[in-house]
Amino acid sequence: LSPIKMFAVRSTSAVAVNAAAARRVGAKKFNPLAAHVARKAPVAKARFSVQANSSSPSPDGEVDLYRDTPLRYMGYSNEVGEAFVAFLPEWGVPASYGVAALYVLADTVDKGKKAA
Repeated sequence: LSPIKMFAVRSTSAVAVNAAAARRVGAKKFNPLAAHVARKAPVAKARFSVQANSSSPSPDGEVDLYRDTPLRYMGYSNEVGEAFVAFLPEWGVPASYGVAALYVLADTVDKGKKAA
C-alpha cells in the first residue's frame, strides 16, 4: 500500500458542505450533556449525618475491643499494604496480610468465647 492510500483525504468541497450544514443548524454545537442538564428538574439536597463509629452499642454497655476501638482498623491493614506495595520491602505486603489475619482470628476467638 502506498502511504497516500492509507489516509483519508477530504476535498475542500466536502469541508465547505460540512461548514454550510453547521451554519444551518446554528452557531452552537449540540452538546448532549448540556441538553440533559437543561431538562433536569431541581432536586432537594439530602442531609446526612455521619458518625465515626456507626455501629450500635452493646445492649449491656460493654465495649467490644475489636469493634468499638481503633484496633478495628487493623483488619484493614492488608488494604494499606496493597496500596503501598511500590514503597514496601518484599515482605511488607505479606506482613500486612498477617496482621489482618491475626486481627480476624483474635476477633473470632473473642466472639466464640463470649457466645459459649
